Amino acid sequence: MALALLFPGPPAEAEPAFWIVPFGGVSWHAMADINRDIDGLREVTGVEMDHIGGGTSLGIQADLAFSPDDRYIFSYERLATGSEQSSRYGPLEYDLSADVYLFGYEHSHPFNSSLRVGVGGLMGVLVAKGGVDLSIPEHGNRDFAFSGRAFVMEARLSGALSLHRRLETITWVSYRYATIEPFTINGFTVYNNDRSEMKMDYSGPLWRLALRLKVFG
Repeated sequence: MALALLFPGPPAEAEPAFWIVPFGGVSWHAMADINRDIDGLREVTGVEMDHIGGGTSLGIQADLAFSPDDRYIFSYERLATGSEQSSRYGPLEYDLSADVYLFGYEHSHPFNSSLRVGVGGLMGVLVAKGGVDLSIPEHGNRDFAFSGRAFVMEARLSGALSLHRRLETITWVSYRYATIEPFTINGFTVYNNDRSEMKMDYSGPLWRLALRLKVFG
């Protein structure tokens, strides 16, 4: 019953349409534990390294629509996020980039003859794989590899402007929940100073801009 409400079936005798949607935009991330770690690095090195508060995104989305109002969404995007600074000891870098795979449903309603507004929900997985490169006094240069994955939930509000019967420009704002816990480096769990497990928190708002091109239908 719950799944039927979240992902309703197509209306009877509906002709499906398939759309390709390249997009890009910006995201804001919490990353509280990582930023506390950066604060500790500042104290050790004296370098004013930036906190990680967000990043950029490029991706591709496929929409399968069974009516002008209802569509299923399949999405992939690459998130680029991190912080980098040089010091007299060498490079300091956190690369926390990730891949996001989502599936969801969106319902829209015409605002006028050319503009539609919609709401949707998506879920999927975030896969992070990157590294930390630190040059620390008395310890030299250290490179750490990390990987992890998180379940993703996203709520979306969108607007689509028709440019042609087969082309639309779209923008959407969302809030995404995605937290990798525990955070591991070289296969070992990383802990905060209070001995709690460190988290990589990609949760936060995001904004995207896209073109939607109808392939068939």
